[in-house]
Amino acid sequence: MPRLYRPFTLLLIGSVLSAGPRSEWKPRPETHPNGPVGTRLEALRPAPLHFVMGPLELLTDWDAFRRQLKSLSELGIDGVTTDVWWGRVEPKRGQFDWSYYLKYAQLVKEAGLKWVPILSFHAAGGNVGDNVDEPLPPWVWDIAPDMRFISASGNISREYISFWVPDAYDLYESVMRSFAANFGPFREIIQKIYLSGGPAGEFRFPSYVPAFGWKYPGIGELQLYSHRAVVGFRSWLKRKYGAAEGISKAWGFPVELNDIWPPGDGEQFFRDGVNTVYGRDLLQYQQQVLEEHLFNILLERGAISFGVEAAPKPRLGSAIGTALWGGTQHETYRVSFISSSSLSSFTPSSRALSSLLPASAPTTR
Repeated sequence: MPRLYRPFTLLLIGSVLSAGPRSEWKPRPETHPNGPVGTRLEALRPAPLHFVMGPLELLTDWDAFRRQLKSLSELGIDGVTTDVWWGRVEPKRGQFDWSYYLKYAQLVKEAGLKWVPILSFHAAGGNVGDNVDEPLPPWVWDIAPDMRFISASGNISREYISFWVPDAYDLYESVMRSFAANFGPFREIIQKIYLSGGPAGEFRFPSYVPAFGWKYPGIGELQLYSHRAVVGFRSWLKRKYGAAEGISKAWGFPVELNDIWPPGDGEQFFRDGVNTVYGRDLLQYQQQVLEEHLFNILLERGAISFGVEAAPKPRLGSAIGTALWGGTQHETYRVSFISSSSLSSFTPSSRALSSLLPASAPTTR
């Protein structure tokens, strides 16, 4: 029987970005030692919601799942989170099959619980804790050339479509629109919808992959070596400095635009090159690519697909990946953050997000 009880909190994965109203505020009726004022202040504290993460693998014993949901409700758990695997729901382009997840949502509803679906545009199998193999739809890789991340050592990732592929956002939007069209009857139990933004569902690059030889606490690899990534870097530099003369002046040595490449030796780059103008430009470019991806999938396509005018407005969220380790010689540069370009790795997170979020939207929490 698949194990349902997995303690779940995105704070263990990273910060959470929400594009929707905040959690409900539930008054607490108990009296406060400081009198009526204290009681009113106490009432403003948010009542925390408790969720558990459903199994990564597909369920086969629905009766057992009913019993598990009943037990969760009796224990005071508020709801369940569920990976909704893209490869399962769209096996052929434009042909969706939501039957499994519709049944799943119905059982959650009958149990009186809330549901947090995670639209998982990433693959499973290879990350820490993965016990299943859930690839992206096989037809995805035929949409356009050069759709994969490529590392400095030439490793090619199939975990998530490269952030340099504009066609990908049309694919994501199609899934979101179909989900919205099919799960309207469950809006009351959907506490929030999470959108996968990268490997393991986090907004980051696939920089540390055990299948490619990475071991904790290694610094990981930059993912800027596909043709699209290299051309994008050169174009970004041209917009920033103008012609090659401007780049040469800023970097302090002569350079031709078509001769500019990401660093060939990651260890040496993080040791000697990260504080050069070239190094700062490279990391700023990488950060901007991730910020634009965040904007495109969550704040643009997500808001459009789920209807910003809907009542009540749907709550959207995403996990922002963090790396919590570091070695002595690399600690100054927080290399594990930088190689994956987790938000806030290069620019402060407040500045990175303030340029993306409207003034009325909540920030990370």
